[in-house]
Amino acid sequence: MKLRAIFLGSVGLFSGAVSAQSAHQHGVAELFFAANGSELQIELHTPADNLLGFEHAPVNQQQRQTLQAAQQTVQQIEQLFVFNQAECELSNLSQDWGELADGDHHHEAGHEHDAEHEHDAGHDHDAEHDHDAGHQHDGEHDHDEGHQHAAHQDINLNYLFSCQDAEQLTSIELLWFKAFPNLHKIRVQGVSERGQVAVDLGPNNNQVKL
Repeated sequence: MKLRAIFLGSVGLFSGAVSAQSAHQHGVAELFFAANGSELQIELHTPADNLLGFEHAPVNQQQRQTLQAAQQTVQQIEQLFVFNQAECELSNLSQDWGELADGDHHHEAGHEHDAEHEHDAGHDHDAEHDHDAGHQHDGEHDHDEGHQHAAHQDINLNYLFSCQDAEQLTSIELLWFKAFPNLHKIRVQGVSERGQVAVDLGPNNNQVKL
């Protein structure tokens, strides 16, 4: 079940309330949840910059370590969620990091590009400038398009929890702002047996009341 598609496709589901924004916006994430019986599903959609500080495949060891650390942190439930008045255990977590997970490929491709550039530098620049100018422009255009595409990379996380005393769950505290300082706002939409929720949360107001 894809909660984001369900909520965004439900006309009037949150009439008069804050609606989720699907646009890519740094500092802002979207969270969708559905509580049904003992099951609680939570989906988080965020620009990669909010979790990593960059939005392209890692190109050096530091960025690879940052990616690995973030992928580990999103699995540390106690650092991200507090379930008040109920005990919820993670049953399943699916992660979609898109092109970010293909860091080695992009890293090698970058070296290949540098090697070709160095090889071309050995040729007479003036002699080939007129001939290659158009091709060079096209190449740079394609290269820029690739960076532009990578600069809008999103991360999608889907959590499934099993909760004891689920009917006693009164609120969910989001600790994401502390774990990922680049994150400043989470737009929340959800539904439980108590009704519907639509709210914007931040570091000083991080509790979803059910």
